[in-house]
Amino acid sequence: MPPHSPARPPIEDEEGRHPCGRSVDHFTDTQYLSEGATEQETEAERAIWEKAYGDITRWIASNADDRRIEYVAHTGDIIENNIRTPADDAMMREVTGEFEVSSRQQQILDAAGVPNQVIAGNHDNRSGTEDGPGALYNQYFGPDRYEALDEQWVNAEYGGPWREGDNQNNYTLFSAGGLDFVSVGLSYGVTREEAAWADSIFKRYPERNGILLSHDYLAASAQRDGRNAQYAAIDGSMLFKTVVEGNPNVFLVLAGHVHGVGTNVKPEVGQVAHGVVELLADYQNYTVSAGDLGLTDVGGYAPTDQLRFGASYLRLLQFDVDRSEMIVDTYSPFLDDFGADEHDPAMRYDPSSDNMVLPVDLTSRTTGFRTDSLALYDPVAVIGTSTVGSGEVASAEWSGLKRGTAYAWIVVAQSAGGGRTASVPNVFVTSGAKKDAVTPDLAPYLTPTPTAPAPTPSAPAPERSASPIPTPTGVSPEPSPSVSPTRTAP
Repeated sequence: MPPHSPARPPIEDEEGRHPCGRSVDHFTDTQYLSEGATEQETEAERAIWEKAYGDITRWIASNADDRRIEYVAHTGDIIENNIRTPADDAMMREVTGEFEVSSRQQQILDAAGVPNQVIAGNHDNRSGTEDGPGALYNQYFGPDRYEALDEQWVNAEYGGPWREGDNQNNYTLFSAGGLDFVSVGLSYGVTREEAAWADSIFKRYPERNGILLSHDYLAASAQRDGRNAQYAAIDGSMLFKTVVEGNPNVFLVLAGHVHGVGTNVKPEVGQVAHGVVELLADYQNYTVSAGDLGLTDVGGYAPTDQLRFGASYLRLLQFDVDRSEMIVDTYSPFLDDFGADEHDPAMRYDPSSDNMVLPVDLTSRTTGFRTDSLALYDPVAVIGTSTVGSGEVASAEWSGLKRGTAYAWIVVAQSAGGGRTASVPNVFVTSGAKKDAVTPDLAPYLTPTPTAPAPTPSAPAPERSASPIPTPTGVSPEPSPSVSPTRTAP
């Protein structure tokens, strides 16, 4: 099979070393690879499908030391045909064959001592109806397997299943680069009881950085850059409300199930919440031509036939702790290719949807710095909202302020199209301080007011929703068009 030219160079410095601190790898929905390795007619063709799966785990095992890969997640749909009860013995043999293929390829990580975690998708647990210790999934990926691996792992341990014998929901603890993590996995079709269990694990380890694995969490983004994905049915919104939102240590959610990609960075501008990155990375439906795969002779395909080898892509999540960043790259060891977006039949995305740098909120990170002054702005209330035309000024009265007290405020403007922009904090002191009271020195915290050219008259634009600038007693801040203020505590 001819190698594909990578869309970008390998991630390494001038000396060939991985430059980031530590890495987590994520792949998902390998179902078509497991199926092809089982059902294709000839041994030679089955071997190519299985190689596509195995190249993922072999690459991780081979690069674990150099790239400091500390943990690997598979978010379900390991196989294809256990989506419902097998209709006959032939289908049951197909299902068990697919489980054997996937188990064999996952064992490459086991043998290399790479901590890894797997959850069940709807194609692994009969759409959420096959659970308990007797589920076929547990025969291949049950607690016994990971309890044995626990003895081999360094700086990681298998936390356990949610119920004795049933590993469809499970958690793993690991440490990397001086940071501690807890990863909780929830298989497809999450019940309220299962969500409550996941919530309890994150609350049990509040000092650890939390990762949630969910098979079904985000829908595919409708944007070229993969941003602003909506929640998927049936699990997404419920999991955010019951598990993610109430646990400030949860900083990352990894998901599959829906064909495509999605990236959310929360909170959105103007919102007050802990930082969470949500990632969907499901390439199962992406295709590669039979000619590029070398299957024209082996499988009898036409060179232009498109085959679903997209699940050979994995995500590399590399943490730069000093900069509070996560560098995301998407790569297929089987194809030696970084250009996953080029294989989407619908051509929905551009390269930035798969390769990006994102902010991360690592709760146990400690950072040192020196400064002459420090101000902390903590948004505590919305002062008011207003809808104004483009170029007009929004205003609101901010009442109830104390005399001689420092206050800060920010504004957020939102257009009719949904775009949001936040200002830098503005600081002031109210008048009327008591005699001999100490007036705060705000000079170190003041933000210079940028100068801008006078606006050019134009046709009226659609109105946009905004919250106006507050005008407290004794203070006259300069008006700013179409803004939305949020009260902050300096």
